[in-house]
Amino acid sequence: MIRILLMLSLLPIGLFGQIDSDTRDYINEEIRFLNESIHGMLIAHRVYENFNQSINKYVDLPSYEINKFGNKDLPSDIFDDREHWFYEKSPQEIYKALLLDPRREKVGIDSWPLITNVRNIADFINLKRKNIDAIIKGHKINEMANIQAVYAGLEETIENYDRVRNSIQKMEELLFSRYAEIELSEGKKAIYMALVELHYDIKKCIRDIRKNNQSGVIQSIEKIDREINWLTVSVNSLKGTGQRAQLMNVRDILGDLAKDVRAYLRGGNVPQEYAIFGKGYYYHNVKFLTKMNRYGNGYVSELNKFFKVHDWPVLHFVEEPHFLKVIYPERIPKEVLLDKNIAPTTDIKEVVPQALPPLPDLVVETKVSEEKDVTPMVIVASHTIIVDSLTFEFDLFDHRRKDGDRVSINVNGEWIFTNISLEKKTQKLKLTIQAGATNTILIRADNEGWMPPNTIGVKYYSKSGRLDNKYIKIDLNTNEVLEIKYLKG
Repeated sequence: MIRILLMLSLLPIGLFGQIDSDTRDYINEEIRFLNESIHGMLIAHRVYENFNQSINKYVDLPSYEINKFGNKDLPSDIFDDREHWFYEKSPQEIYKALLLDPRREKVGIDSWPLITNVRNIADFINLKRKNIDAIIKGHKINEMANIQAVYAGLEETIENYDRVRNSIQKMEELLFSRYAEIELSEGKKAIYMALVELHYDIKKCIRDIRKNNQSGVIQSIEKIDREINWLTVSVNSLKGTGQRAQLMNVRDILGDLAKDVRAYLRGGNVPQEYAIFGKGYYYHNVKFLTKMNRYGNGYVSELNKFFKVHDWPVLHFVEEPHFLKVIYPERIPKEVLLDKNIAPTTDIKEVVPQALPPLPDLVVETKVSEEKDVTPMVIVASHTIIVDSLTFEFDLFDHRRKDGDRVSINVNGEWIFTNISLEKKTQKLKLTIQAGATNTILIRADNEGWMPPNTIGVKYYSKSGRLDNKYIKIDLNTNEVLEIKYLKG
């Protein structure tokens, strides 16, 4: 409570008066809208988690069913819900009432743009879950373009979940000083201010866990422990056993939340189905928010009901939205699944290979390790590169399908790269060739990625700066050889 009192003491006298009942009731309806929207986002969140698991099955990542929710189990609009499956009053119903409420123009805080932003994002989240579901259930989900569309849709949804969280945070900044503008007896005000302080410190702790800010979590739990003790003292001084018992129940929920924070700091225990999402994700979404938000009978829901039932003339508390995370398979780079360009490496490997005899008699030793021997083979060039300088650069990259291809590169009988992926970065090679001799680049497929065959691109640069390209397809049964011919420019 020290933080709130200190902040208020620094404000100009008369800046805020007691909040009137109409303004308070209107703001509480905006808070109700935000909290019910957060509940709708949780419902959608569970569907999006399953989308992530479903799509990962197509790229060989283990999949676990985290929950039983699917689009078939939900109304057409999660946030409207005209049959009232999930709400007494849906977010869309509350929004429509707020839109027509004449008190909206007199509230004294610039909260309406935040409310509208959350309302618009809800529409996006509801529509996107249908679009992704249609792609996953389509007949061509194993095509890269469709898989990329699913991952791109999940990333868009993450951005919108983050936008809601930012709107919630800005709303709390607007509300912070106004929590003190209440008319309560001294004992009730001490309880309420202790709850406000606790709520804001718990919010900070949860957000630090989301950011993996361990030092911030440690600082927060020390404050939370002290504030829970102060709340206990304040509640025990309250007259009326019924209200005191209910507030002690809230105190117990807060104590359990604090225990979970300490468990998190000790290393935590994450169930198998959440292991790939990480400890922070599991503790934030499952352990902590169940003790804060309505769907888990968390303390915010319990307090807001308490204030309403017992007619405490106070502002209610805002819940915290879940955060969404997309898990990508290791064997295919994230950039590939999002159809983004992969930047080339800035490293250039310089090679001065030995001269080789003419191609018809060329034998390349294909021994690439002590453990694996392959019979030497006679090779014949399948492509020709014409260069106008004895020293030139070329790039090796995965062409078109980024699907886990791995290759080895041999220059004039010397293995320059072995069993490498060209998906995460382009390999740059500066090659000095022998004038009047045969020079070759052999490309061997070490595997066939998710979508055979291997596809390799070669870019090479002439002395004049001209760029030329070769696109090569190889499989496990063939090798491709580039013959380099020097023609003096």
